[in-house]
Amino acid sequence: MYRTATAWRSSVLSAGGGLLCGAVPDVSTPAEARAACTRTAEALTRLRLTVRWEAGADGDSWTGTVTETAPA
Repeated sequence: MYRTATAWRSSVLSAGGGLLCGAVPDVSTPAEARAACTRTAEALTRLRLTVRWEAGADGDSWTGTVTETAPA
């Protein structure tokens, strides 16, 4: 996930090779963007996800790694 001048953008890559890219709607802070990205991934997988987020060196990008899954 990364910040552009107008929005946060995300790419969600599944273990099966699927890819979902797009804008993270209606958010302004990194915490809101991470939560929205997690919700998108949960909707895509129909699972409840625990995601470990790590900030990039620039502060305007984040990498999330799914650490646990559970039935939704």
